[in-house]
Formats: sequence, C-alpha cells, structure tokens
Amino acid sequence: MKSLKLRVAFAVVLCLTLSVAAVAQEDPGKAIIGGKFPSAGVDIINHLLTVGLYSVQGNGEPGELLETLKFKGRMLVERGDPYVNKDGYRQIPFVVKSWEAFGWSNKLNSLVTYSTAGVDQKGSIITAQQKGSNFPAKFLFHVIFNVNAFGQSLTPEPHCGTPEGDGFMEVPPSGNRLTSPAITKFDVTRIQADHPTLGKVMLVPVLCEDEGGTTLVTYTTEQKKTLNLPSEGNPAVDLPHRQMR
Repeated sequence: MKSLKLRVAFAVVLCLTLSVAAVAQEDPGKAIIGGKFPSAGVDIINHLLTVGLYSVQGNGEPGELLETLKFKGRMLVERGDPYVNKDGYRQIPFVVKSWEAFGWSNKLNSLVTYSTAGVDQKGSIITAQQKGSNFPAKFLFHVIFNVNAFGQSLTPEPHCGTPEGDGFMEVPPSGNRLTSPAITKFDVTRIQADHPTLGKVMLVPVLCEDEGGTTLVTYTTEQKKTLNLPSEGNPAVDLPHRQMR
C-alpha cells in the first residue's frame, strides 16, 4: 500500500512538471507563477475600469454619486529586462505605449473616453514584494492621459495618473483574480468638468480589473541592442512617492 501511494504521488508530480514545461514552451514570454520575471517584450492588456460620476460639493470634494460607469480598456506596454535594484528587490521597468478606455454615461448622455496624451510617457515599474523572489509583485503605473466627453476635453492639460496594485503573481496579468488582483489605489487628483445641465461633475476611478493579458513579442538579444528599452538607471522609472487615496 505504501509503495502504491508513493507511485501515485510521483505520477502527480510528474504530470504537474510536464504541464508547467508545456506552458513555458507554448508562451516563453509569460512568467509562470512562482517562476522568473519575463525578459523584455511587449504586452497588451484588456481591462474593465469602474469610474464613479459625482456631483461636486462647494469644497471641491465629491458629493452625490450620480452614476457608476463601466469602461472597456486596452493598454499596450513595453517591458525592459528585469534586474535587482539597489535595495535587493527584483524589478521590471516598463512604459505605457498606448491606452484607451471607453464608457457610456446615461447621466451625461455621452461617450466618455480616456486615452494617452500625445506626449512621452514616463516610466512605470513592477517590483517584487519580497527579496529573493519575483512574486508576489507590485505594479505602479505612470500614465499621462486625456479625458473627453459631451463634445469637449475634460483635461485642459494632460492628467498624470499613478494607479497601483500589489499581490500580482504573473506578468502580464491574465485576469484571474487569484493571480492578478483588482487595482483599487488611484492618485488623488480627480477629473472635473462643467456639464451644461448637471453643473459641476467629477469622475473618480474606483476599480480596475484586468480581463486578460497577452505577450505580443519577447525581444531577442539582437533586437534589444537596437531598441531604446526601459532599463535600470533610466531616470524615467524612478517614480516619486505620490499620495494615494
């Protein structure tokens, strides 16, 4: 009986090992849970963004919740190679190459769009949350974007957003909530606008849920030599501390 149990346990371990190897062979750009950070490449990430539409109080703070909006979004990011920072934590520098999110507001009677502004994006970073391993990891985005609704820009100057999420167990995020948690931390600056009938309104991000990420390309060694990739020591990825709500 003991020998039978040992043979069954060995068979299970062998099957798991072969399954992991098959995944790695099928998609070498995607990190396996508990494995290594992926090397430099390009990911496309689909997500669902939840935004609250509020009235604005006299003190400039959000007032009544008028509507909860659901946006479908897609983000294209370019990653550099992972490295160990001066504090001993593994990191992946990346840059948001493009981002768009679309949602309909019944209250505004308008399509609302978020999109990257036509400026150079600053660096973003993925950081292991403990030394000596890659996962779990924290994502810190740095996105400069515009917002448009009811025929006008709601951002006279491009807005710089810094959403943040931790506990990620894979790069890119797959959309599985166990391995790619929802992001609930956003910068404190909110988007305000004067609506012709509602008066002052405010858009406040509440939740961002990844729905699936795909690695479009994993760069070869030769390609890396000719590309200006995010890297260790690039000042763009040294993000200052920002107050989060």
